[in-house]
Amino acid sequence: MKSVLVVSGAFSLLIFVSVQLDMPGARRFGRYCSHPDLRTVLVAEKDDITATLAHERGGTNYTIVVFKPCRHLASGPAVLVFDAGGRLYDKSLDEGDDSRFQREWRGWRGE
Repeated sequence: MKSVLVVSGAFSLLIFVSVQLDMPGARRFGRYCSHPDLRTVLVAEKDDITATLAHERGGTNYTIVVFKPCRHLASGPAVLVFDAGGRLYDKSLDEGDDSRFQREWRGWRGE
């Protein structure tokens, strides 16, 4: 019984620490998404941007802005997608773990 309580407490502590480590990244990603358009995000977040790519999908041109990973142990970068008018169209906090984003934006890396 005592070992069950120890394991349960350790697991709870691990979850708590994991959530606390992800919160700053989530706040930073929220800041990226709060900019009203592509121009302002490129100016305001220039130090966190690792790439800006043009991508065509279904006859429409998009701009994909790739950021440094926002979470500890992230498997991919944070990504924002802007439409031709410069408005935020889609986003992913962790592109490496976001299967929906990977399906929707297949080939955005030029692969």
